Amino acid sequence: SLPSNDLNTVHEIYKKTEGWPIGIKLVAKIIEREMLESVSHHKFSDKNPYVSDYLFHKLLTTFSDEEIKFLLRASVLRFLEPKICDKLTGQVNSVKILNSFEKRGLFINKLDDKKLVFQIHQMFREFLIEELRLRNSHTELKSLYQTAAFHLYEQNDIMNAMEVALLGELYTTVKKWIDKHLLYVLAHGQTETL
Repeated sequence: SLPSNDLNTVHEIYKKTEGWPIGIKLVAKIIEREMLESVSHHKFSDKNPYVSDYLFHKLLTTFSDEEIKFLLRASVLRFLEPKICDKLTGQVNSVKILNSFEKRGLFINKLDDKKLVFQIHQMFREFLIEELRLRNSHTELKSLYQTAAFHLYEQNDIMNAMEVALLGELYTTVKKWIDKHLLYVLAHGQTETL
């Protein structure tokens, strides 16, 4: 039996990596170099050199330019639906690309077969968002977030629209939506985004 501090550390590592085996393996490398006590306070994110090195050099370099562009632009979304992915990426084959990633086990999971809803693994998504920011101007990013947020809003996906708008620093838009939909948000107990 592990001491409670060690159990907390293991739980924190599992939470941060979402049980992702390669993520856990990378954290194990970090633990080898650092004292176990500091691991529970260590930030396992895209800024960690082990994770970003693995994801960028070992994974992204194996993708086609079309796949990289798709992943970077789609990463602004928490949930990937082909229709909005087509709009954000300028492609018409998002279903094919998403299914391909999912079948190859490449950090994308299908959440709903009927509606074709996918999700990028959170650690990979954080890495992609950072990479997107490095590769694009502030104006390009704002435009991408705006397109995504307004499309979600038009689909009546208010909470995800607000989240994307906040990430894109579209504060005036978020304020308008909050003013208009505050009762809905409160009634559904979805105040985390706010």
